[in-house]
Amino acid sequence: MDTRWHGLELTARLEQTFPADELKAEFDTVIEHYAPQDQFGHYHHGGWTGVALHAIDGNPLDDQDDLQDSNVVLSKTPALKHAPLMEQIIDSLPCEKRRVRLLRLEPGREGILALRFMAHRRFTAATAAHPDRHR
Repeated sequence: MDTRWHGLELTARLEQTFPADELKAEFDTVIEHYAPQDQFGHYHHGGWTGVALHAIDGNPLDDQDDLQDSNVVLSKTPALKHAPLMEQIIDSLPCEKRRVRLLRLEPGREGILALRFMAHRRFTAATAAHPDRHR
């Protein structure tokens, strides 16, 4: 898959490795405590739901994409209480944290990734769901 856009490399490999089973367990716990909200956008055909880990006013059910307002307060959400390893990983990234979410894609759906480079950068992982998966 081509990961370049107008000559810019769009991927980065993290040097650390992380325990997948522990991250999956944290994901399941967060999803269990917070009903994922539909995520809307022009870059996909639906099928995305999510829970915010870092969002406007620390609201885990935030689905706002307009972060241009300079008065917006972005902070960690209570969902991170159920995901200490994820919180540690997020905190270790040497960058400003804007909107950080756990996203779930329905089985058999595809996300169409259209990156926007405006006032903030977007980092997205996972753009397709296997049709045989149920979660």
